[in-house]
Amino acid sequence: MTEGKSLREQLAQEAPELHAELLRCWKIADEEWLPAIKGNLGSHNGYPHLRGVEEHANAILAQVSQEDAPFGAVCLSSAEKFLLLAAILFHDLGRAFTESNGKKHGLRTKEALETNYAQYGLTNKRMAKAIGDICRYHTMWRPRTQRVVSHRGYH
Repeated sequence: MTEGKSLREQLAQEAPELHAELLRCWKIADEEWLPAIKGNLGSHNGYPHLRGVEEHANAILAQVSQEDAPFGAVCLSSAEKFLLLAAILFHDLGRAFTESNGKKHGLRTKEALETNYAQYGLTNKRMAKAIGDICRYHTMWRPRTQRVVSHRGYH
């Protein structure tokens, strides 16, 4: 991570067009779907939650971007930074229109982004699909037919 700069600041400097797209997505979120995400007793209360997740991502990347990180410095491309920031923004989009108390909201997010990506400010269907895939799995819901390798490498 560029010394002392947030992911957003880096994206603005490195890829102004992607930064502008992210800002457009945030504007649409603020005006159209983010207010529909109701707070609950946990941390998922819309805007503060999304900003908190972004702050955590900045902190993690600041640590792993240092030259003395255990496996060397991690350097993200501009596209990867955009995908990460957009996934942070959209990861709870499905909560805005799910009737099931947030269950499977990651899947609802994926479906919404893939079918209506322009409505949410995204300009590229492939990027929308990638963001949707990231969002889908943040809820840990998987189709029964899919095999998943655990964190220990076992099936």
